[in-house]
Amino acid sequence: MTKLHLSSDTDQDYFWENTITPLEYRIKKINSDTFYDMNILKLLNLANNAIDTIEPNTFDVLINLEGLYLQFNNLTTVDDQLFKSLTKLNRLDLSDNQIHLIHDDAFKNLHLLEYLELFNNNLKNISQNLLKSLKKLNWLELNGNQITEIHPDAFKNLVELDVLYLFNNKLSYIDGQVLNSLTKLTHLFLNNNQISKIDDSAFSSLSTLRELYLTNNKLTSISASVFYGLKKLRSLNLKLNQIETIHPQAFSTLSNLEGLYLENNKLIVIDVTIFNKLSKLKVVNLAKNPITINQPEIMKSYCTRVQNPLCEIDID
Repeated sequence: MTKLHLSSDTDQDYFWENTITPLEYRIKKINSDTFYDMNILKLLNLANNAIDTIEPNTFDVLINLEGLYLQFNNLTTVDDQLFKSLTKLNRLDLSDNQIHLIHDDAFKNLHLLEYLELFNNNLKNISQNLLKSLKKLNWLELNGNQITEIHPDAFKNLVELDVLYLFNNKLSYIDGQVLNSLTKLTHLFLNNNQISKIDDSAFSSLSTLRELYLTNNKLTSISASVFYGLKKLRSLNLKLNQIETIHPQAFSTLSNLEGLYLENNKLIVIDVTIFNKLSKLKVVNLAKNPITINQPEIMKSYCTRVQNPLCEIDID
């Protein structure tokens, strides 16, 4: 047997083959000898239980494990020894627990990890060393926590990261260093935070980014260079902020931008020259802004002037 399903969730049964029947009761504690003599196990599903305790060395024998699913439990902390023997682990799901503390060395030996799900927990910060060993990481979900601070070097070694979820946290500022190493990132979700300021160099290294979500934050202005370097960006979502001003050069380097979403802000006057370099633009949504009475016709005429049949500007 290489797959073991010990989840109480019958809805997940389609995902597992050749496993035991889903449990009719919920596990609360995992003893250190639970997986004795199961060293060939590759997938272990412990999701949807009530686990609040995993004894030290519980997973030490699982040297061939590639997938570990611990979501929807009651874990509050992750110590430095719990995963130390899982050197072949590819995916780790710790989402929907109550985790408020993860030891800096908890992921130290997970050099092959590609997917890490930590969403819907109680994390308040991401330290400098927590993720430093995860050089193969491709997918990181940190959304739905209470994160107010990310160390500038927290993502430094995540050179293969493709997708980063940080929405539904309490971030107020994005500094110029924290995202610098993420040169392969294609999707960045920063929506539903409290972001009021973004350093002008925060996104400068994200040359492969295709989608950027900054919805529902507290931005009041867009500077000239904050999006500089995002040459492959296709979708930029800035709706539900408090934006009053946009610098005329703010979007000048976004040559591949197709969708620009600015609805529900506080824009009164739009300088149409901000769109002059956006030759691939298809959709601009400016709905629910207090735009002055003569602005709508000026804006709508933009699509005619650029002769882009796919261009559409929504102001209503």
